[in-house]
Amino acid sequence: MPKKTQLALVAVLATLLQSACVASASSPSCSFTGEKYLPSAMSADDVCAAFEKRFGKALSGKGKAASSQEFVLTVSLNARGSIEVQAVKQGADPAEKLPNVAVDVMDRAVESKDFERLADALAEVLTQ
Repeated sequence: MPKKTQLALVAVLATLLQSACVASASSPSCSFTGEKYLPSAMSADDVCAAFEKRFGKALSGKGKAASSQEFVLTVSLNARGSIEVQAVKQGADPAEKLPNVAVDVMDRAVESKDFERLADALAEVLTQ
């Protein structure tokens, strides 16, 4: 494939709790891990705020009345450019597992558009 940038979207079932999580001061419904891998222009709080906004917009675009605030989101970024989000519906049965969704950025630094794609993908998976 001649594209310089390859994005792989993967939806996987996994556990809903993450052991190492850094709470966002501005939003109790979103946390972010891997801040040290973010470009210097981004902060964990900025990522969470933008992610929640885009996720809410994507849910609305799917005709769902659900709000991004109905979910507790854990967004993780690792050193290799893999971004993953775990979503837990507020007040849901702990046994009810939602799929994790991930985007892999292979050959460049992570950008805000990658978090937007992840938010859109999460909304798509959760509205199917």
